[in-house]
Amino acid sequence: MYELQIPEELRRQARWVCLRRQGDRWEPFSHNGKPAYVLDPATWGTFEQAKAARTPFNVSHLGFALTADIPYAVVEVHGCYDEGAERPNEQARGIIGELRSYAERFHDGTGVRIFVKGKLPCGTSWAAAGKVVVYDRMAFARVSGNHLPDTPATLEDPGDRLRGLVRRLFPGVPPVAAETALTDEEVVAKATAAYGEKFTRLLTDDQFDGDGGLALARYFAFWTGRDPDRMRLLFEHHWPERGRRLSFLEPTFRKALQGLPSFKDVPVELVPADDPSVQKALALAEGLAGKGRPLWRAVFDLARHLVSLEGDPRRLRPAVDAFATRLGFDADECCGRFRQNWDKVRHPDGIFEQAVRLADAEPVEVSPDYSDRERRLAAIAYHLGQLAEGGVFFLAQPKLADVLGTSQRTVSGTITSLTRDGYLQVVDAKYRFGHGQANKAKTYRWRG
Repeated sequence: MYELQIPEELRRQARWVCLRRQGDRWEPFSHNGKPAYVLDPATWGTFEQAKAARTPFNVSHLGFALTADIPYAVVEVHGCYDEGAERPNEQARGIIGELRSYAERFHDGTGVRIFVKGKLPCGTSWAAAGKVVVYDRMAFARVSGNHLPDTPATLEDPGDRLRGLVRRLFPGVPPVAAETALTDEEVVAKATAAYGEKFTRLLTDDQFDGDGGLALARYFAFWTGRDPDRMRLLFEHHWPERGRRLSFLEPTFRKALQGLPSFKDVPVELVPADDPSVQKALALAEGLAGKGRPLWRAVFDLARHLVSLEGDPRRLRPAVDAFATRLGFDADECCGRFRQNWDKVRHPDGIFEQAVRLADAEPVEVSPDYSDRERRLAAIAYHLGQLAEGGVFFLAQPKLADVLGTSQRTVSGTITSLTRDGYLQVVDAKYRFGHGQANKAKTYRWRG
């Protein structure tokens, strides 16, 4: 182990444990041989204590306790060394260069681990995208000390560069509760109002099996801003028997916090079908549907007329149900198609506006023959691809025309040029308004 290459900032903190491989997981234990827990600082030790315990316990790996209350995060790139290679692959080198902080090679030489100062954006406190893993809590980060040449020997704060990396890795991450200062009573009240009996049954019976504990942990994670310490206090109060057992809480919390939050965890306030905006949209969509249009087209028209309401499409389920009932469509099929179409008529969570801001700050290289307006549209399309889920996006020509100060016809011509020149790839050209307007509902992917 390259002990002296481990940053002193980490070595001087009493947050160290030993790690032993057990099957496909790492088992943490204290320098006295007893189990160690991220939730219990009493089971950690100094760096010297953990180092001295390696020989009697026959281990070579040490771990550093990452918790929500310290300003550190870790970015790992797995499988980034080709056999016999001394340098990581291009993806890993790009991330290392972007973060510019202490980086080390895994013990087995297969990947790199970068320690930075700062916290991850809320909602990505433990997530993976392909071979890249990010986390900043509920973990013992393995530390090898095998410092990579040409990287800082200290932990640095990448600031916006860390947030930019996470934004590209996890586009479209649903929000978690911003009201992290809620009292325990407020957390329970809000969760009860959002999830009803499904939540209260879990809350009042700590005899549920492991899946029940995991479900409750995920609810608490949302309403506490994914704070394990707050989650633990809530469990101790409402599940007094198992809520005080670290052997139960630790793996349950780890599962609850791993991965990205699901949109299913985020409660929504339904827009009633008798809302005036909904009634107007229903009348317009019904009028078009009466012209013999197929289901997919009818639902697409409904989405177009409801787009002014913005937000999560689940809010509009009453409107979709009413539409299906009036026209004799299957409600569930209608709802599924509505969600598919929603992002074709709008950009979720304001990413269009975000893409415009990024385009002005970070232009993209295209043909030198393009005009300034064409270059700006190309940059907007590029950043939409970076922000949109799966890299697939819809180009709203009216919005683009307003932003660029030109006509929709000019915007359409520029999109055609970008597609012809290989910058844009048409992903789905199925949805069409009619003759002569086929481009308006296509979805695209940036090819560059």
